[in-house]
Amino acid sequence: MLANKIKIGVIKIYLDSENKEFNQSDFAKQSFREDNFSGFNFNNCSFKAAHLEEIKTEKTIFIECDFSGARLNASQHINSTFLNCNFSGASFFSAIFKECRLIGADLINTDLTAFKILGGDWSYVNFSHSELNNFNFSDVKLIESDFYAAQLKKTKFKNANLSRAKLTTANLTGADLREANLSEVDFTGVNFKNVKIDLFQAGIIMESMGAILDY
Repeated sequence: MLANKIKIGVIKIYLDSENKEFNQSDFAKQSFREDNFSGFNFNNCSFKAAHLEEIKTEKTIFIECDFSGARLNASQHINSTFLNCNFSGASFFSAIFKECRLIGADLINTDLTAFKILGGDWSYVNFSHSELNNFNFSDVKLIESDFYAAQLKKTKFKNANLSRAKLTTANLTGADLREANLSEVDFTGVNFKNVKIDLFQAGIIMESMGAILDY
């Protein structure tokens, strides 16, 4: 539990209700299984290779924290913020993020199997080379996010904001882009087989590829 002592070098701190502000703290390889983080603030802290399975966060803020190699399997996050955090090599298996902000997150080589995003702001996130087939990005803000070479077969983007996103060489076979904001999206080398779009989006895509449309 959070009241337990966490040893950091020779320093022991308490993660209790009286202390919810942590700066440059090292929690690498520590275990927080099933703990609840409500209203905490972590700035430039390390959770590298930490065990965070089944944790719950609510209205908690992580700024420039390192979660590389961490295990967040089956974790739940509600209205929490992860700003410029590194999740490379981490595991999000079956994790749920509801109305969270993961702005600028690095998800390179992250296990995204069966995880869910319910709304929120995932702008400037690096999803490149990710396996996101059949994923649901409906109602998610994805401004300038990087989906370079990502697998997005049958993925839903209904009412998502993809403005200025990078979809270069992504596989969008069977994806649903209807009602999404596609302004200034980079579609270079994209596989559009069976992609669902509306007429307005068709014009945007053609123009992005250099076509001159005569309205």
